[in-house]
Amino acid sequence: MGFTLINAAFRAMAHVHRALQGLDLEPPHHAVLMALDVGGPQSQKAIAETLVIDRTTMVHLLDALEGRGLVRRDRDPKDRRAHAVYLTEEGATLLKEANERLQKADAEYLLPLSPMEQRQLRSFLVRLTADPPPVPAGKLDPPFQPPADAEE
Repeated sequence: MGFTLINAAFRAMAHVHRALQGLDLEPPHHAVLMALDVGGPQSQKAIAETLVIDRTTMVHLLDALEGRGLVRRDRDPKDRRAHAVYLTEEGATLLKEANERLQKADAEYLLPLSPMEQRQLRSFLVRLTADPPPVPAGKLDPPFQPPADAEE
């Protein structure tokens, strides 16, 4: 199962890269812009936690986005020690274009699936990427083995 998921992720990422071509936007930059669009202004730390990105990488991503005028950082009014990150009008415009392109790329990638299968896949992926409770070390179940009489 792991190899199949990784293979599907690589193929999906290839569609994403092609869709973003010409926008000078990489998937992690798009993810930051999406986090701000969905969640509104928030701290660098909150974005990093949401996207599961380490702090150093987050700073580099924000530096690049801020350098292009797509986001701005100001002192967080709730915590003067932290920076709040805001999506700029330019960032929102670029995000809209990127999302339109990505919607087309998603449709192309998911073409082999029926509409119902596409909805199921999205549902499964949302569940798989939700924050699960931590699993104690050594308590992982063995890899799933389908029953011997299961169809391939």
